[in-house]
Amino acid sequence: MLPLPESDSRYRPYVVLRKDSRRRSTREGDRANRNPTPFSVLRSALDRTMIHWSLAYLAAAWLVLQLMDVLSEIWPIPVIAQRFVCLTLALGLCPALVIAWFHGEQGRQRVSGLEAVLVGGLLFASGVVLWAVFG
Repeated sequence: MLPLPESDSRYRPYVVLRKDSRRRSTREGDRANRNPTPFSVLRSALDRTMIHWSLAYLAAAWLVLQLMDVLSEIWPIPVIAQRFVCLTLALGLCPALVIAWFHGEQGRQRVSGLEAVLVGGLLFASGVVLWAVFG
């Protein structure tokens, strides 16, 4: 059997050994060594399906607002309630994007401490804004 030429890219190894003897694929190693750029953040957002989740959230919010408009013609719903629903849906986009960022990758999903702090902080800030506007 002939030895494989190392210069040919078709025979490049898919796994590299690091100094700490953990096995990582070459794509993970390349990804870990890069500095984040705006394009890499956008690529990561696309990989985590954040665009899909944000479009789904906006479509669901639009549906709720349309339903609110139709119901306000049938029943007398106060204008303040309509404004509250509109502002709540607008403020809910940020926590939805945080959840989409943390749970957009495939594999086992767990709630991390950072995610809980971010979502909790955003919900608290949304509550403060709602209280300031309607309180």
